Amino acid sequence: ACGKPKSSYLFYFKMEDNYCPAPSFKLISARINVISPDPVPPTMSQCLDYDPTTKSMSLGFTPPIPEDTAQNFDFYVVFRGDGNNFSPLDTIYNYSDVAYTDLNPDTAELYYFMRTYGGCEQESDPSDTLIAISPVMVPFPAIDPYVAKLSWNAPSADSSMVFTYEIWRQITGANDWQMLGQTNDRNYNDTINLCRESVDYQIRIAGSCGSFLASDTLADKINEDVLD
Repeated sequence: ACGKPKSSYLFYFKMEDNYCPAPSFKLISARINVISPDPVPPTMSQCLDYDPTTKSMSLGFTPPIPEDTAQNFDFYVVFRGDGNNFSPLDTIYNYSDVAYTDLNPDTAELYYFMRTYGGCEQESDPSDTLIAISPVMVPFPAIDPYVAKLSWNAPSADSSMVFTYEIWRQITGANDWQMLGQTNDRNYNDTINLCRESVDYQIRIAGSCGSFLASDTLADKINEDVLD
């Protein structure tokens, strides 16, 4: 029964022997304790994906295998924070959901994890923590820059994981994203081949798992094309 994580059931057994000339019987009792297992957190093995059009952040997850769904699931809670301090962001009541969208992501709070709540006010351990990629762009030189020096954080706290990052660029507002290259490092320099334009950069993994945007105005200062 819900209300407490352990329920005790008491059973009485009567054993009787009426075969012997002097019939006999005996009463014994048995107590069985039923303990609700702790809830299990969802698996967050997928990456976070920022959509620059809707300015929202999506996270995917896999529901835990239910040992006793009726007693062991009430809701999920999504937490967001800066890596040290976290607060509840939202509650998901559908056990079968496999994704959540943060409509107001914040570059000051890149870290997300989830817990499962259920049973009798029990909470699971935290899931793995996912980190939104947030690139930093340093225009070079400071006056009339034509090189974008990009760097960014890893999407996981697990330092053993290796990612292949894709660097994407568009003219701001044009929705004409082009992939410039790939790297296993977390930095990339792009020499601009455009006239003075405001440009956006996004870091992706396998075409998705998009980062927040890094934007600035740059211009091609080394173009030596000659006009006829």
